[in-house]
Amino acid sequence: PLKKKGEMFCIYIRNVLLHASECWAPTVSDLSRIQRCDRSMSRWICKVKWADRVSSVSLLERLMIPSIESVISERRLRWYGHVKRNTGLINNALCFEAPRRRGRGRPKKTWFETVKNDLKNWNMPASPENRLEWRSTIKIAMQTCNPHIGGK
Repeated sequence: PLKKKGEMFCIYIRNVLLHASECWAPTVSDLSRIQRCDRSMSRWICKVKWADRVSSVSLLERLMIPSIESVISERRLRWYGHVKRNTGLINNALCFEAPRRRGRGRPKKTWFETVKNDLKNWNMPASPENRLEWRSTIKIAMQTCNPHIGGK
């Protein structure tokens, strides 16, 4: 069944594809590369060719798996909660800014900018101090973002 294939896809393939994705701020090209790979694998699992003109969203619904962008955001927000609750060196590194000369153009996208954007997009509270509440809020936001995975 496709649901079981979707579960196996998330457990084995997506976890390898998204290894340590909670710690980096992906660029647009990084996200598009990951998304292309994810979509091609989901087409392969469903035995659908690109010429069949089936949308990727419908394939994700068939497999009952969330979109890759929401999975990356969920992982990043969970890691953010871990960092904020930590009292050691990790939390101090969040506020650290290295002295440097500013170059031309827009500065590089930082991990913290990406987290702020995720917090705003997912309407999350800014305080992840209570671990159980934080994780349940993330899970509810994930189900709201991807209604076809409500039972997961």
